[in-house]
Amino acid sequence: SEDPGQCDGDFYCDADAECGVRCAEAKIMQANRFTWETSLHDTVNSMQRQSMLFGQLYRPESKCINTDRPFRVDATVSLDAASLLVKLTQGDCFVETVATGPGLDHELRRGMTLALSYTRIPRKFGHKACKQYSP
Repeated sequence: SEDPGQCDGDFYCDADAECGVRCAEAKIMQANRFTWETSLHDTVNSMQRQSMLFGQLYRPESKCINTDRPFRVDATVSLDAASLLVKLTQGDCFVETVATGPGLDHELRRGMTLALSYTRIPRKFGHKACKQYSP
C-alpha cells in the first residue's frame, strides 16, 4: 500500500481493511488444526472466492494430513492470477485445494507482496469443528 494506514504506519493493507486500507488479497493459508482455507479477494466488487479443507483428510490424527505433525505446503498462482492452487503433502499423502476468482494479475504487476501474519485470536471459518479447539 502507498497509504501508511492505522497500524503504526506499516503500510499494511488487506481485503478487510484491518488497518484502514483496503486492497486485493490472496490468502494461501488461513487455518487452524481443523480447517484450512485458501482464498482470493478483489477490492472492486468485494468479491471473495474460497476453497476449504476439513474432515477426514485434514485434522489431528488424520491418515492423510495429520495437523499435529509438520506438513509441506506448495502454492501455485495461475498466469492471470485468477486461481490459486495449494497442495498439502505429508508422507505419501497429499490433498489439493484451489480458489478461483478475480484475476489479481494487475495487483501482482504493481508489486503485491507476501505478508505473513500469525494470530492466536480464534477465527470464524464457518465450520463447527473450529469450536472444538481454542488456542
